[in-house]
Amino acid sequence: MQKKKAVKVAVSVFLVLLSVTTVLAAEKGFEAFFKKFRLAVHNKDRQVVRAMLSPDIVYTFGRGWPGDRRDGAIKTWDERKAWPQISAALDQGFEPFEGGYISPSVAAHRAKKLRIVFMRSKKGEWQVKICLSGD
Repeated sequence: MQKKKAVKVAVSVFLVLLSVTTVLAAEKGFEAFFKKFRLAVHNKDRQVVRAMLSPDIVYTFGRGWPGDRRDGAIKTWDERKAWPQISAALDQGFEPFEGGYISPSVAAHRAKKLRIVFMRSKKGEWQVKICLSGD
């Protein structure tokens, strides 16, 4: 009986460690994505930024640009000279948020009204899903 209990405990510990390892690997993947996005925004590298945006990115509460939403987001950021604000938000790091990540932290974005939300696509790739500045 004790042997069965020991095996169950060992299996449980293994599954927990496997789960933690999987989460850490996902976070490392996100960290690399975040660093690349942060650098692209800092350098205003529109081509790299566009490739990292979700095709259905939410970037405005009002009317957006016609056509591809990624292009509309970039045009809006250019028009509003929002690149420094987005870069400053990214410089504050990120935290877990509803199955993805948010930058800046929830407390900071409430104060500054800027939200950048990162989620996985259906293919499992990280994307910028929301970038709103409270317009």
